[in-house]
Amino acid sequence: MERGREGERERAKEGKREKKKNQSDTPAVHTLCCNLPARVSLYGRQEGEISATEIRERGLIDVHYGSVAEKALQLQPAELLVPKHAQKEFEECFGMSWADALKEDKVCNAAEAQKRLGWTSQQLGAHWDTLKMGVGKVKFGGGFYCGQLRDLFVINGFYMAMRGQYLIPGSSVRWFKVKWHACDMSWKVFRDEIVGNTDPAAATAKSLRGHFHRNWAELGLPSQPHVGENAVHGSASPFEALAEKRNWLGEDCKSDPFGSLLLSSGITIETSERWRRNPVAAQPHPALPPSPASRAGKRSQRTLES
Repeated sequence: MERGREGERERAKEGKREKKKNQSDTPAVHTLCCNLPARVSLYGRQEGEISATEIRERGLIDVHYGSVAEKALQLQPAELLVPKHAQKEFEECFGMSWADALKEDKVCNAAEAQKRLGWTSQQLGAHWDTLKMGVGKVKFGGGFYCGQLRDLFVINGFYMAMRGQYLIPGSSVRWFKVKWHACDMSWKVFRDEIVGNTDPAAATAKSLRGHFHRNWAELGLPSQPHVGENAVHGSASPFEALAEKRNWLGEDCKSDPFGSLLLSSGITIETSERWRRNPVAAQPHPALPPSPASRAGKRSQRTLES
């Protein structure tokens, strides 16, 4: 699904950097983020803090991670849509078919795995981190992984430990909301040059993640940022910014520049809310070359689930 498009050049675009984990929220890091608008084409900065208690009570982190969290916490194995190519990779990796693993009740989500194995979220995450792609775990799709832990095949086993970081009593998340004009900066520039690559080691030196990676000790960070702990999150598109502001800040779609643009284009609030949940969509297969049967007046059509 396309998660947004560029607005008109004269329209101010709003983005949001948020979710800076409590161990990353040092005075030096905070000063760096506060001074950022003075160096780039950002304005109208707002900021705030959300406690771990509020995050837990409002379910903010699970909504933020959407389908990743849903697969780890809620969906049962039989409800998962695993593409055929992914099922083949599963069998090649583990020597058992996906269908047999389901029949033998060897597949479970991360929350269920904790109960069956008797592990804490941190223990589950530590065991998951030892798995190697193609050997102990496989990727079924975006944010959709399966790993073998003892005799179980666990879905998104990394999520419980990651989730727990936001729920530590006394901790909090600091958010920043900023604006910029489309004529001054694209979303790609914002992501690549302001926030930085998801992997801080590959981020440009002037980006936030690049700066954190190279100067983590001076900034008072407990360890060098990496892919799983990259210190700062940034909205990837105007639609993602809208979704994240609605979730974390409770903002109204009508008052948001991109949200109002959607509404004026005929996209209802109900539709945007459904898109915000990133639903799985059935899509027709691209047209196939004409076959002898089609030349005889018969047409065949295939559909794929994506």
